[in-house]
Amino acid sequence: MHSLVTPMAPRSSLAPDAITRAARFIADMRLRRNGLAPPIEALPDGARPLSLEDGYAIQEAARPLLEAGGFGSMVGWKVGSTSPAMMAALGIPHPCAGTLYRNSVRASGCHLREQDFCQLGFECEIAVRLKAPVPARDGGHTVESVRPAVGAAMVAMETVERRFADFRAVGTGALVADDFFSAGAVLGAEMSPDLLADPAAMPGEIRIDGEIAFEGVATDILGHPLASLAFVADLAASRGTPLETGMVVMLGSISPGIRIPGARRAEASFAGLGTVVATIEP
Repeated sequence: MHSLVTPMAPRSSLAPDAITRAARFIADMRLRRNGLAPPIEALPDGARPLSLEDGYAIQEAARPLLEAGGFGSMVGWKVGSTSPAMMAALGIPHPCAGTLYRNSVRASGCHLREQDFCQLGFECEIAVRLKAPVPARDGGHTVESVRPAVGAAMVAMETVERRFADFRAVGTGALVADDFFSAGAVLGAEMSPDLLADPAAMPGEIRIDGEIAFEGVATDILGHPLASLAFVADLAASRGTPLETGMVVMLGSISPGIRIPGARRAEASFAGLGTVVATIEP
């Protein structure tokens, strides 16, 4: 399989001060410091990304602001727009990546307050934890080249927020700048990565208050969940920040973001990996 990294401009088309302005706006929005009640319409005039490269440059500039503001250190990545359902919902035909922060990663059985999020939603995912770094590779990474670095596989739910009123209107660059909807992750028990050997035999589902909201199979994630890891390994290396030992990577969802206001229990499962649960409090 060839590299899935989407071609980008060699450098951001935005001036450094525009990148800084956009990063500060995003950090203030995410930290609820600027008085805005998201979802918002757009980033400020003159600081709106015009390309994916702009988006990743802003994401990187916002990262230390969010870390210092209470999100904690970067512990990995999330990958979005990886399944036919998600690509159709977003109108984005390729994967995109965002930052995963320490204080937003929770264990199964956690309790979340709905009021702490902007239109809280859940996605049914598979995550991995790395036992070895993944440096750049000539020609790009493949499922087979990243497999030895995987130390554990987990069923997971990504917690997502709809921070833009019209996510199609703001463009892919803005979504990437804002970590592509990410609001954290709920992780299940760490299992053998050998369970990912036959993803076609791994049906998955997400339930809200006991009712099935979406069903799929692990191969919906770019044909193989580890193809998502290969994508983010190439992307991270191209940004000068290759994947490190211990990182968690959310490999993408089989479902569109499931949002049901007032719901009290969300759970996701994959055959062989078990179930992950979150309770939502008002």
